[in-house]
Amino acid sequence: MIDLQARLQSVLGDAYHIDKELGGGGMSRVFLAQERALGRPVVVKVLPPEMAAGVNAERFRRESQLAASLQHPHIVPLLAAGGANDLVYYTMPLIDGESLRAKLAREGELPIRETVRLLRDVTDALAYAHAHGVVHRDIKPDNVLVANHHAVVTDFGVAKALSEPPGRSSLTSAGMALGTPAYMAPEQAAADPHTDHRCDIYAVGILGYEMLTGRPPFTGPTPQHVLAAQVTEAPEPVTKRRAAVPAALAALVMRCLEKSPADRWQSAEELLHQLEAMATPSGGITPTGTEPAAAVTTVSRWLKAALGTAGLVVVATVTLLLARPRSAVLTLGQVKQLTSEPGLEIEPAISPDGKFVAYAAGPLSTTRIYLRQPGGRPVALTADSGPPQRRPVWSPDGTRILFEADGDLFVMPALGGAPRMMAHGACCAAWSPDGRQVASVRSPRRFGIPERSESIYVTPPDGGPSRFVALVSDPHSLAWSPDGRWLALVSGNDPFAVGVAGFGNKGPSAIVLVPAVGGTPVPVTGNAALNVSPVWLPDGRHILFVSDREGTRDVYAVRLASSGVPAAKPSRLTTGLNAHSISLSAEGTRLAYSVYTSRANVWAIPIPTDRPVSADRAAQVTTGNQTVESMALSPDARWLYYDSDRSGNADIYRMPPGGGEPQQLTTNPADDFSPNVSRDGRWVAFHSLRFGTRDIFVMPAEGGEEQRVTDDPGEERNAMWSPDGRSLSYIQSGTGTRDGLYAITKDQSGRWGPPQRLWNHLRRGYWSPDGQTLLSAWTEGIWLIPATGGAPRLAYPLPDSINGPEPVDPQWSPDGRTIYFKAVNREGRASFWALPAAGGRLRLLVRFDDAAKPSYRFDWATDGRAFYFTINDRQSDIYVAELHGLS
Repeated sequence: MIDLQARLQSVLGDAYHIDKELGGGGMSRVFLAQERALGRPVVVKVLPPEMAAGVNAERFRRESQLAASLQHPHIVPLLAAGGANDLVYYTMPLIDGESLRAKLAREGELPIRETVRLLRDVTDALAYAHAHGVVHRDIKPDNVLVANHHAVVTDFGVAKALSEPPGRSSLTSAGMALGTPAYMAPEQAAADPHTDHRCDIYAVGILGYEMLTGRPPFTGPTPQHVLAAQVTEAPEPVTKRRAAVPAALAALVMRCLEKSPADRWQSAEELLHQLEAMATPSGGITPTGTEPAAAVTTVSRWLKAALGTAGLVVVATVTLLLARPRSAVLTLGQVKQLTSEPGLEIEPAISPDGKFVAYAAGPLSTTRIYLRQPGGRPVALTADSGPPQRRPVWSPDGTRILFEADGDLFVMPALGGAPRMMAHGACCAAWSPDGRQVASVRSPRRFGIPERSESIYVTPPDGGPSRFVALVSDPHSLAWSPDGRWLALVSGNDPFAVGVAGFGNKGPSAIVLVPAVGGTPVPVTGNAALNVSPVWLPDGRHILFVSDREGTRDVYAVRLASSGVPAAKPSRLTTGLNAHSISLSAEGTRLAYSVYTSRANVWAIPIPTDRPVSADRAAQVTTGNQTVESMALSPDARWLYYDSDRSGNADIYRMPPGGGEPQQLTTNPADDFSPNVSRDGRWVAFHSLRFGTRDIFVMPAEGGEEQRVTDDPGEERNAMWSPDGRSLSYIQSGTGTRDGLYAITKDQSGRWGPPQRLWNHLRRGYWSPDGQTLLSAWTEGIWLIPATGGAPRLAYPLPDSINGPEPVDPQWSPDGRTIYFKAVNREGRASFWALPAAGGRLRLLVRFDDAAKPSYRFDWATDGRAFYFTINDRQSDIYVAELHGLS
């Protein structure tokens, strides 16, 4: 007889590896597994065969899909669901925390203030789910998880999905087994086919009753006794069991427990308003105990606690001490999804009154500005033609919107109208608090790649002379403080916010402040991680920003001293949000944010010998839920080397280009990118963020001991081996006037010597087969750079026939007779071209015709027979959350 774990592993296949059984209870058994594609732990819940046999498969599929669509801070997401061989299962991520059941078993009665907070969280989740047509039907302490002092609800939609066997009405014998008698509403206990969302409100009442008194209102020797009591008996008043419970809270709970649904609170939204009022200092609840005024605390892993339902809190709301007078606390409240269209909706800008959100949407090559109200339809504010329009910014009075197009700043009426150019060659703008000035970054750019340190200027929006403020390395994402004293901005990783190819990448950056009247920049964060999208709270003493310093991109808050320096360590506000950028209403009560995900795999297409072909003919090489940025082939073409975040962070992998199991070569917790193989096939160079900035490393081709090559304070990346294996070319940035293309050479003892600057542009250099020159590209065409120093020469000016595409990363064919290059035009469409090295006609080889399968990254590789490149799948949606705790 094959045991359940073995049967489940057979059903799951290679997608998951089951580690062990955690336990179970009620309707399911619980297993801990590893999701292979992402390398993360998940919880797999499985319905035993004796219960799964009666499940309506179509209903299970439909309800699981609906449950999986729920995205809310207090809901544990459903990742996957399925069934085969008499097994029904569903998966959720793993959570740090414990079940409410374990907490109640350990503590009994809970403090009143904590009870109100947990009830509010559960009700908030229910209000969101009910609004999306999902009723839980099995709210109980086992399905409520407590992490960071807040509650999240799991198993949404599961009870309904499993409660209707084929040919039977719901809540029959199978359905009864899936409910829990002590928490079932009378209509559920009576198998009423008209049971609706108000059964969840009844269950909230039982949760509240048990948290306040230490036990549920109805108990009995058998489930049948408990079910009978739910239908026929009145619960003992809360205050009889615990006299200290405030009357208003006791009445709220008792109203939830009314036998008739018509006598209860009629919606979770109505109940939520009551609980939120009680949670405020003037809400009529007197705490019976105090809680420590601290930021987010570490909770023991749920595995060490009781074996209840588990899942990762994807948008976990946590309490954040901002150390303001009277220890004010900031929390995220109700979250509403604003957009859900396929593709990208990015760069939200919430109006000062919090009623509208302007944002950019569409492929990055053709984005347009839209306006939307929560629950409303999008309204296009800009024309559906011309260059992409991005980064809208509201004026303080809410009457105008700034946006960018083709490297210029435009301003238009907030509700639509003819745009007017405000500034040429400017980006990343911010209004002054009085609306009389606009700060922006001034620099020549193409495709989001900065040339050198850039200038911050202030300009009147209606015309007039500009005023220089400061020079900052790679600045973007400006935000003006409410008191007008400071400009907050990001220094570093400009492509994350303003690029196309590098949009949303993992490079490090720092938040800095610049005095608005001019002066020396003041660092707010370090640059060992991504730190972006600063926004000011209304008090002018705190900044919210997005950072990946603890893994995923989340929202953090930092308190500032009057001098602008941090007065406390940044505190984390969300967990697992994957935010790209954020925006705050003028009163600080509404936060808009975009949730961005990116996936990219390697594809290959044979190099055509006659007429151009479409990239639609390409074959996929790598597979999986991952993002690949760079790739390289070994000289014998036996191995494809590439970077991938399939294990969580980016590491270097290799695999046969014809297919096979990937081999992971680096395992450092930091990100490793851009492998390049030496001509003898023995060594791989790559760059890594393991010391806070990008540095060049070298390791054996099969993995092993890693040698650090560069340790400059700047960023060194994209190393390329010379043919003799003694030199590496690489890009250095973040050093101001010293930025450019460099080469470094090792002596006979293997020691690397001092670097030599070859070119002042931030583009890769590809060595010629004889090692005498390096091939690179800039706006005018393709350049040859002497390897030993000297003036670069424009060898191949681009003719008008390609009319706009910019060459990126030109490479020699193995025999040195042909130069191949990838080009990207102003619409973001990629193409591959060939140029005879001895001169001759430029020839188009590969077109990327399908806008749904773009190849944004500049990185590519060739063995002379095929082109290897990435196809990108980028998705982003916008959400609006209530922000509580500001006075």
